[in-house]
Amino acid sequence: MSTLVKWVMAVCVTICVAVIFMPPAYLILTLTWERVKAERFYRERPLLNAMRQAYGGDSSKADRARDILLARFPIGSEITPASTALSREGFHCRELASRRNVQPQPGSLAEYAEQIRERYHLQKDPEPEREIRHFKCELLAAVQTDWTVHFEVGKDDRPETISVGIFHISL
Repeated sequence: MSTLVKWVMAVCVTICVAVIFMPPAYLILTLTWERVKAERFYRERPLLNAMRQAYGGDSSKADRARDILLARFPIGSEITPASTALSREGFHCRELASRRNVQPQPGSLAEYAEQIRERYHLQKDPEPEREIRHFKCELLAAVQTDWTVHFEVGKDDRPETISVGIFHISL
C-alpha cells in the first residue's frame, strides 16, 4: 500500500472516531459545566445553599427548606431582615395586592353563602380587624429551579406565616 493510501485511511479513521465520540464528549462536558455553574451559584448564596441542602432535591420536601429559613428568621420577627437577606442572595421581593374585600367569584361557595344570607336576612359574621399583607420573594436559580418564599405579614410588619415553594423547570 502506498503512503498516500495509508494517510487517507488514517484521516478517514480519525474523522470516523471523532464523529462517533464528539457528541457524547460534548454532552458530558456540557453537563459537567452546568453542575459547576450550579455549585458556584449556590456557594455564593449561603442561605439558599443551606435551604437547598436541607430539601435534598425533592420539591415535596420544601418544608425542610422552610425550617432553615425559620431558624434564621422566626415567625414574629421583623420582616425587613428576612427580605433584605433574601434580596442580597438574588431574590426579587415585592408586596402582592391585598386580597381584603374581594368580591366572591360567580359560582363559588362564598357567593352561594352570600345568597343564602340575603335570602334569609342573616347577618354576616364580622371579620376580625386584621390587616394581612402578602410578600413574595422569587429567584430563578442557575439549574432551572424556581425558588419562591411567601410571607403573610400582620400590621406590625412581623411575618405570621412563611412558606417556601421549589419548582424545577424542564426545558
